[in-house]
Amino acid sequence: MMRLVYLAFILFELPLFGAGTVSSPFLRLALVAPFPAVMSVAQADKIPMQQIDPPAAAAGRVHPGDSVTALVTLTEPGAPRTQWLLYLQSVLPGPNEKNGRPLPPKILFSSCGNRFEFPSSASFVSLRSIGPFIEPGSDDRPPALQDNAVRFNVDQGILGLGLDRAAAALHRMVLTGTRGGFQFRDTPFTVAETRDSRILARKVHLTSDEERALSGMIPALLAFSDIAQRTEGLNDIFWRIVNIPSVWSVMWNVGVAASLEVQSDRVAPADPATWGLPPRSPAYYFPIRLALNKDDAFYVTLVVTAPHPPLQMCGGVVGLLAEKAGDKDTYLSLRILSARSPRAVAVAQPAH
Repeated sequence: MMRLVYLAFILFELPLFGAGTVSSPFLRLALVAPFPAVMSVAQADKIPMQQIDPPAAAAGRVHPGDSVTALVTLTEPGAPRTQWLLYLQSVLPGPNEKNGRPLPPKILFSSCGNRFEFPSSASFVSLRSIGPFIEPGSDDRPPALQDNAVRFNVDQGILGLGLDRAAAALHRMVLTGTRGGFQFRDTPFTVAETRDSRILARKVHLTSDEERALSGMIPALLAFSDIAQRTEGLNDIFWRIVNIPSVWSVMWNVGVAASLEVQSDRVAPADPATWGLPPRSPAYYFPIRLALNKDDAFYVTLVVTAPHPPLQMCGGVVGLLAEKAGDKDTYLSLRILSARSPRAVAVAQPAH
C-alpha cells in the first residue's frame, strides 16, 4: 500500500481555504501519563522518560547516542487503554551491517514551475518496541508482553527537512483568505499547468523558501512513515483504527487506492511548553486526512517542531493523534517523552 500512498503524495494538491478554528479533538493530544508498569520497565532498562534536550542550532547530522523515547496509547470504547513504549536510538552499524549505499537526492516539481532537489543521507538506528501494557485496575487479563528490536537505516537528510516550515507557510497563507492550491509531483508541469499556480503565488506572496518547504514536506512525511512501518506491532495497531474498504470497493477500484490530504485550513500554532520544548520553539498542529478508495479511513494530526538534533531522528514530530473515521472514540496517540543527546549533556557540564 505504501507505493500507492507515495503516488498520491506526489500528486496531491494543497488547498488554501479560509482560516478555521482548532477543533476539540486536538485536546486528545494532551499528556497521557505512562502506566506504572511502563515506568518500571523503562527504569529497569535505563530508557530515558523525560527531558527534551535543547536542540542543535540547525538540522545537521544524527550522532550515535542520540535517542528519542515515545509513548503510544490506544483508546477503544468498552476496553481498557493500552500502551507501548518506543525507544529509537542512533547507533553505529555492527561488523556485519552496512550503513547503506549513498542515497540519490529526492527531486520534486511544483505547479509554479520550479524544481526542488533534497539531498539524502543514511544513518543507522535501532528501534525497540515494548508492549502492550494494560491500564491499571482493569479486570482484563494482561496480554503477553512483547519486546522487539530492529536495526535499520533512516534518511537523516530528508528527516532534517521537517514539517514546521511548511506548517508555518500554510498557516500564513490560509490567513489571507485566498482560495486555491498548489501541486507537487516527480515530473515537470507544463507551462499551461503552471499558469494558475503562478497567479496564486503572487496573490499570497509565496516565497521561494516557503515553496521549497511545502515541496519538502512530502519526502519528510514519507521518511517519518517509514520509521512507523518498522515498528513491530504498530502496523497492527493502526489497522484497528482504519476503516477497511468494503469488498465491493476493493473490486471496483481494482485493489486499494490510498490518498493523503493536508487539511491546510486546520493547521494551527501549538504551545511549545505543552510539548516540553524550549520557549519560542516553532510548534504547529498539522492535520492530515487519509482515504482508501476515496472513503475516509482515518485522520492524523501531527504536532511538529524544528527537526534539529536530537529530534531530527523523528523528523521533528513530537506528537501524533490518529482517529478512526466515523468513530472518534477509537483513537491512538503518540507523544515524545524524551529526546536526549550525549553532546548536549557534555556541553551542559561545567568545566573543571
